[in-house]
Amino acid sequence: MYLKQLYTLIIISTISIKAHGQPAMDTIYANEHHNVAFFFPSPVQKAITGHPAFVFTYNMEQEEHLGLLQAVPGRPSNLLVMTTSGKVYSFHLAYAKTLQRYNHFITTEQSIGNLPPKLNNKKLDSKVVDSLTKQQKTYKERCSYLLEHNPKNLVTKRKSGLRLRLESMTYHGNEVYLVIDIKNKSAIDFELGHLAITVTNGSKKRRASSQEIPLDVTYIHKKPSIIRTGNHEHFVCVTPKFVLGDEETLRIQLWENRGSRTIDLKYARH
Repeated sequence: MYLKQLYTLIIISTISIKAHGQPAMDTIYANEHHNVAFFFPSPVQKAITGHPAFVFTYNMEQEEHLGLLQAVPGRPSNLLVMTTSGKVYSFHLAYAKTLQRYNHFITTEQSIGNLPPKLNNKKLDSKVVDSLTKQQKTYKERCSYLLEHNPKNLVTKRKSGLRLRLESMTYHGNEVYLVIDIKNKSAIDFELGHLAITVTNGSKKRRASSQEIPLDVTYIHKKPSIIRTGNHEHFVCVTPKFVLGDEETLRIQLWENRGSRTIDLKYARH
């Protein structure tokens, strides 16, 4: 988590913003039922959303001009995108049940600034890159170990022919590893869309608007894109460390991509 924040801060703190003639920030609307596509003049290098209710995905292994946005109901947020050409783009994000546009062709004129040459084309400090690579390897090894051992069953939720199970919650340093299993017993394949993990305060004295705290998902190991009928898939989510209080509940929500099915699992400390 700290390395990810460091990487982000290095980039953001060194962005050169145009002092004059900066274009107005565009508002992009999204929801959980459709993919909103962004087509950039050059491949996406890095993208950051301000809130986990908005998920922007792009190909991290091969350079592509395409990025996809999905969202769940929540407050407006923002999206910052950096491309391999050094251009920086900023968008205002909002949720809408009905979308007027599904495709956005971005032009260089919409850029708000440029990355300095030393950060362009992913040329980051070698120590930062090495640390990030080593951290990814550590995540993979720990997650693989957890998946190989006998699963437990902390809590199970069944809905619409789907079974969502939290098998274990393991602490390691400043992080928590959540082993999750989802099984599809319905007659229709389930395409996994947005995933949200939050901690909810269950006190009846507090309103819902102030009782839910989203957790940043630092790493996901073997996240499935689709769960075929009759099959199940294991994956692991890594989040910053949290400890559930007496009135707090861990909440895991899954939304179907290109569908209306959702499943909501809650786990409280006994």
